[in-house]
Amino acid sequence: NKIITTNNSGVPTALSIGSAGQSLKVNSGANGFEFGTISSDYVKLASSDASGNPASIFFSDVFTSDYTTYKLFIDSAYSSTNSHPSLRFTSSGTTEISSGYYMAGPLSYYDYNSNGSANITHRRHHNDSGFKVLEENNGTSQVNSLWSEFTFLNPRQSSQYKLAIWNSAIRSTNNYFYTLHQHGYLTDTSNTMGGIRIYPSAGTWTGGQFTLYGIK
Repeated sequence: NKIITTNNSGVPTALSIGSAGQSLKVNSGANGFEFGTISSDYVKLASSDASGNPASIFFSDVFTSDYTTYKLFIDSAYSSTNSHPSLRFTSSGTTEISSGYYMAGPLSYYDYNSNGSANITHRRHHNDSGFKVLEENNGTSQVNSLWSEFTFLNPRQSSQYKLAIWNSAIRSTNNYFYTLHQHGYLTDTSNTMGGIRIYPSAGTWTGGQFTLYGIK
């Protein structure tokens, strides 16, 4: 398979098709076309859904020297029973870091059933077993599912604390809509982080999409 291009003189030239996943682009000399891989600074690294009702979502060994910042999106996630979902770093494979998590930030909420009471509280956790994705119960159906966005900053730097920023929201089963805005860190300066685990405090994941991106 070939396509026809022309040079500066208008002479038709046949260009052979590239490999799977490649695109047509301008060559490095800016004087012709070629097929090649287009570089991106925002790359999808891993994704998973709740097929098979897993107890956890593991993205193992996805943090590499290619990226300094990572984004995790949790879309419409719900579990088999009401639970408080959490997130932990993994150092290698599925080896988890299960202590040393610190976090603080505001939790806002209002009564969506009666357009009634609304409030904001400040939440903090000291030397916890994981980052709290949400401070309230995750639902058991898509109507009461969780949305969340995490940013991880330099998780492979072994000499510094591992930083995370996240926003979460849920229309809970208790007639309240919650939004959580947190900043946190892991006090581990001995390990290079390789990935993450997302898990409900009880039951299994029964719905949702989990997607991780790397940013250069």
